[in-house]
Amino acid sequence: MTLGIAGSLRGGGDATDSTEADGFREPHVRSIAKAVSYRVLGTSLTVVSAWMLTSQWSVAAGLGLVDCVGKIVVFYLHERLWDRIDWGRSKPPEYTI
Repeated sequence: MTLGIAGSLRGGGDATDSTEADGFREPHVRSIAKAVSYRVLGTSLTVVSAWMLTSQWSVAAGLGLVDCVGKIVVFYLHERLWDRIDWGRSKPPEYTI
């Protein structure tokens, strides 16, 4: 793994990996994995907050589930939209030798 310009970790070497440097788009599976891992953190915060307000685990879990599923879909769509935007990416070389 290498540390990217923005300070994020980048996997390396796998044939299914794609990075902005090689001119390919990020795979759908990677976008999904990022969305799910982020939502685990967000849903935990939502469930704990809802439980603190209601003192009912069933209500807190229900709110957490709705929040989790909805935000995974929105995050995935957001990632795919941004993956189509070239702004801020370095251009791959015209050719390589």
